[in-house]
Amino acid sequence: MILDSSPLVAILAEEPDAEVYIQAISRAPRCRISAGNFIELSVVIESQFGVEVAQQCDALFRRIGIVIEPVTVEQAHLARQAFLERVEAQRGLRTRELQQREAEVAERDAELASAASEHEMLNRLSERRRGEHDREAARRELVDLDEIAVTRFRRSPA
Repeated sequence: MILDSSPLVAILAEEPDAEVYIQAISRAPRCRISAGNFIELSVVIESQFGVEVAQQCDALFRRIGIVIEPVTVEQAHLARQAFLERVEAQRGLRTRELQQREAEVAERDAELASAASEHEMLNRLSERRRGEHDREAARRELVDLDEIAVTRFRRSPA
């Protein structure tokens, strides 16, 4: 089994998934790690967890028999190229996601602008109707007052 630094960090940090990695490593007939990953692991362990955990890491390597494999210049270039291709693919994916979200935001902005326009139109219509209602109510009131006045005039002795 070729090990990466991440599962070893999980084991040494006693993360929730550490047991899964321990089981997988214990079933492997041989475990190896590249010199580059070993350096990465050492830097992470030392800087995040300190000397004691770094010593536990060394003891784990001895106990399991993890072999540190050298990395050739060609392998280093291939690994770097693979990393750069992965980063570029992720960047493309993130760019597409961003464009999609921007399009969704633009669509929502357009919907919001349309809703605001409709709301304003409804408010103006409501104000116009209220004005019409008020004018009609005033007209009816005048008609009623006129009828009252006419009725009183007819009933009054001449």
